Amino acid sequence: GLLLGAKNVYTSDKRLIGAQKACEEFGIPLSNCNFIHTDYTMGVAIEKTLELMSVKHPPTAILAFNADTTLGCVMALNQMRLSIPNDVSVVGFDNFSIAKFANPTITIIYQSHKQIGEKVAKLILKRLHGEITEPIVEMVDFQLIEGASVKNIKK
Repeated sequence: GLLLGAKNVYTSDKRLIGAQKACEEFGIPLSNCNFIHTDYTMGVAIEKTLELMSVKHPPTAILAFNADTTLGCVMALNQMRLSIPNDVSVVGFDNFSIAKFANPTITIIYQSHKQIGEKVAKLILKRLHGEITEPIVEMVDFQLIEGASVKNIKK
């Protein structure tokens, strides 16, 4: 299951494309992936996770597309008394602190806020000096930080 951001939000759209490619690469039919949009807030993430898990065949894994969505997802699963990762695996984005202190620790896709800030500052300075006039898309490196929130299904 995918807890997306709002429709037409650049990061959410790009992460969805990446998730779709991963599903195709691993032979997971996209019809089996549940996609649900949030507004990237914790409260809506709780509501949408409850909705996502109430279908006839709920997902066995959820990828949450930002830190607040990840936290809301975990809170909803706890509210439903579902075990992470025994009942449902969880992978989130961005917030290393929350992921590290959650029980179990959450597997996350982490992007350095420092690196993002440095890239933004450099682009702003270039724009202020007239070096850049058109919009620019810059990608930052990411790191998969494994926690204990993903069930090993190879056993």
